Order: sequence, then C-alpha cells, then structure tokens
Amino acid sequence: MSKPCPNRISQCIQEVVELVYRLIERIAILVLCPHIVPEFPDQIDGVLGDIEFPPLHPLELELEFVTLDRGILVTGNDIESRILDVSYGFRLCTIRIDLHPVAHSILLEILDDVPVLHVGLVCPLPHPKDLLSWICNHLHPGSWIIGETNVLSFSMPNALADGFTWETIKTMNFGLDSRFFNDDLGVTFDIYRRINDGMVVGGSEVPSTFGTSAPYENAAQLTTNGWELGIDYHHRFSNGLNLTVSANLADALTIVTKHPRKTSSVIDGSNYEGKVIGEIWGFTTDRLFQEDDFNADGTLVDGIATQEYFEKSSGYGYKYGPGDVKYKDLDGNGEITWGDKTVDNHGDWSRIGNTTPRYEYNFKIGLDWKGVDLNIFLQGVGSRQYWATGTMMIPGWNFSEGTYYAHQTDYWTPENTDAFYARLAETNQPSQYSAAGFNYLCQTRYLLDMSYLRLKNITVGYSLPSKVLKKMKFQKFRVYFSAENVCEIDHLGDLPIDPETETSAGDGGAMGFGRIYPFTRQLSCGLQISL
Repeated sequence: MSKPCPNRISQCIQEVVELVYRLIERIAILVLCPHIVPEFPDQIDGVLGDIEFPPLHPLELELEFVTLDRGILVTGNDIESRILDVSYGFRLCTIRIDLHPVAHSILLEILDDVPVLHVGLVCPLPHPKDLLSWICNHLHPGSWIIGETNVLSFSMPNALADGFTWETIKTMNFGLDSRFFNDDLGVTFDIYRRINDGMVVGGSEVPSTFGTSAPYENAAQLTTNGWELGIDYHHRFSNGLNLTVSANLADALTIVTKHPRKTSSVIDGSNYEGKVIGEIWGFTTDRLFQEDDFNADGTLVDGIATQEYFEKSSGYGYKYGPGDVKYKDLDGNGEITWGDKTVDNHGDWSRIGNTTPRYEYNFKIGLDWKGVDLNIFLQGVGSRQYWATGTMMIPGWNFSEGTYYAHQTDYWTPENTDAFYARLAETNQPSQYSAAGFNYLCQTRYLLDMSYLRLKNITVGYSLPSKVLKKMKFQKFRVYFSAENVCEIDHLGDLPIDPETETSAGDGGAMGFGRIYPFTRQLSCGLQISL
C-alpha cells in the first residue's frame, strides 16, 4: 500500500487551517458588523475539494445530519463529491469533499447495513449579534429532572423581521450672520430641522394571541426643530474703557413623528407617534381637601369629583379625607381617573411638563479700564420640569422610617390647613404611575420647576501698566480674584437641591434623587507673571 504524500498532507492541513480562519472571520463580521458584506473569494480549489463562499443572505438555522447515502455515492471511475452546508443566520460556506472511488467502495461496505438517517431542525433565530442573549433566554436548565439529570428546556423565541438597515439622518438649516455699526454689533441666527428616519423600534402592535412581542424593524422617525440666537457687542470708548457683551439663547423640541404605535398606545413612558420627547403626564392639582368637603359619614359633598378609583385600585384600604390632595376633574365626568393611560383615553391626565431643558441661555460681560478687568458669566435654563421621587422629595416615602427632612414639616393638620404638603399617612409611596401613589400621584403641585439663573463666575483682576513692566523686566504681572457658583435664582423654594442636579443621579438611584454631593462655591486668588 502506498503511503500518503507528505506534501499532500501538509497542503490538506493548510487548507483546513484556512477554512477555519475564514469561517471565524465571517462569523466575526456578521456579529460585529452585520450590515457590512465582506468580500471573499467565491471558491477555493484545493486538495480537499472546492470550498465555496456564497454571498451572505438571511437564512433560518438549518442543522442537517445525513449519513452517506448510496444515492449520493454512486460507484464509478470518476471522483465523487460530498456536500456539507454550514449555516447560522447566514449561509457561511459550502464544502465539497472529493472522495476517491476506492474510498467510496469501502464506505459503501461499512454503511451497507446502516439505514439512511436524515434529521433536520429549522427554527427562527435572532440576528447573530444577539446570539448569546438568545441562548441565555431560550436554552436553559429546565425544571424537569430525569434520573439525575436536569434536562435542558427550550422556550419560544422572539419574532424577527427581515430587512434591517442603517437609519438615515437628514438635516436642514437656515442661518444668518450679520454685523453692524462698524462691526461693533453682531447678530447670528440659525434655525434647523433634523430628521432621524428608519429608527429601529418594536414593530406594529400585535394581538395578545400572537404569542410574543412584535419584532423590531426600521419603522420610527424622530424630528427635532430648533433654533439658536447669538448677539455680541464690542466697543472701546474714548476714555479707554473696553466693553464686551455677548448673549446666547437656544431651544429645541423633539417629536416622534412616525412610530408603529399610534394613539391607542400607553403613555406612561412608552414611545408613540406624536410623543414629545421628555413629556410628563400627570394630574392638575386643585388644592388640599378640607373638613367641609366631607359629610358626617365621610362621603364627599355634592359637586366634588370622587377619587375612589385609586382607593379601590391600590388594595391598601386607603380612604381620602381632609388634608389629602384634591385633583381637578378635567374631563368633567365626576370621577378622577387616568382612563386607560392612552392618548385616546387619558382621563384627567394631561401634559404637565417636560424634562428636556428649554430656552437655554447665557450672558458674558467683560470690562477692562486702565489695568482693571472684570468678567462676569451667567447661565440658565428657561423651562425644565421634573417629577422627583424618594425621601428627599416626598414626605413619608417610606413611612416606616419615621424620618422627615426639615423642609417637609409644613404638612396639613387641622391647625395648619394652608400647608404645602398633604397630611401624614401610613402609606409607602410607589412609582410614578402606580395607583397607590394617593397624595403623590404625578401632579402639578409637587412637580419640580428646575429653571434657574446662576452667576457662574465672576473674576476681578489688575495688571500693572507697561511702563512699570519694562522697569521690572516683565511682560505681564496680574493679580486676580475669582468666584465660582456665586449665587442662583430658582423656583425650588426650600428644597435643598441644586437646579442643575442630574435627574438620574442620587444615593439609591431615582429613589434617592437630590441626595448627592452638593455643588460647591469656590473662591480663589492668584498671581500671573510672564517674563
């Protein structure tokens, strides 16, 4: 028997290594860059046979285990081929292994008494980049133990949609840049529109009988309309005073202009067509209930809308009484509800604010005269609201703690009927959209107004005149004093928080809003010398 040629064996090994490398490369590209179609040679001809790399196109997973069939391995003098397809989500490669007729006859004798076996598995799979999470979610240890083995179980995978692509961004703007009075006064104005089209979101609404959530698809559009205005003035007066003043004002509003969810969708944080990004839905507060709002048996007097919807929905047995929050009956049906929490039926809900900073502005003033310089910087936000949660914002957030901050002591009592906060109650305050919120359902009374104006920096300095500098052989000698975060004007009352506080920050996350290291006021002085 002749021995295999060493060169042929070496070439086989090289081809196997190259095949493995190309498979890994294609899988990596599909996972990391699913929208890029890599360039590969259509076919590699070698000792093992022909290895074909077809164009990538979406396929379902197909695992096919087939024994060698005499219908495939036809005896004869020609070299026969065996085809093996390797696919996952995309067809990765096709390998044709060439077999010598002698090998055919040997395999036929071995498999003569073995029945042909054909096992196939076809199921919808996620995109390759989601493979790991898909496996974790759908292939996991089950609750059935057979013998001593905890067998794997398989759950229903998510539905998938074909045709994913990159979103497109279109921007259109109009600008004006002008100067007047010998270039002393400048005005710049820019108005723009930015459209994000084809955003990947959950698809069209599906009935509950569908069995899983709607597949993701390029079906949403986000439109931002904004403008910016800038004014600056520079002038040197005859007495040597140099004045520089600038002001900037900007605003932008972003709306979901296209979405599979229409007006029938929920509005407690979900996206839908027509949603204003950052919007806050809540109740309009009327006042606090007083004792004369109730009859002797505890029922409300005629003409006052009932709030028993939340008494029944919570399951806590809570009853509204004097000192509790009274909400306005905006739809006039005599009952305070939030309907179905949908745009079509939102009951007494309305848009009461927006978390997005609006009308952001700043001012800069610079003066220098005979070596003395003064620079002032102010900044602020014209409109911004936030519904805060946690013990800092809501008295008795966890009533079992029995702890209240100093700014929360103005609560209702029979002797303090004009209080800001509702009466103390033994109810923990849950999330923003829970019916068990009772007195602290999202509403206008306790909605934070985060607009502000802040004196961000003020710097005063003095520089020696040039005649003195020449004698001292200095180019510059300046002494200065600076203050940061000097003061601010806001609408937070006695709440001990800063209006620039990040809404997601706090000790304990959103529940600890406001409990952060405070903004510091800094004073500094220094000396600048240039030789």
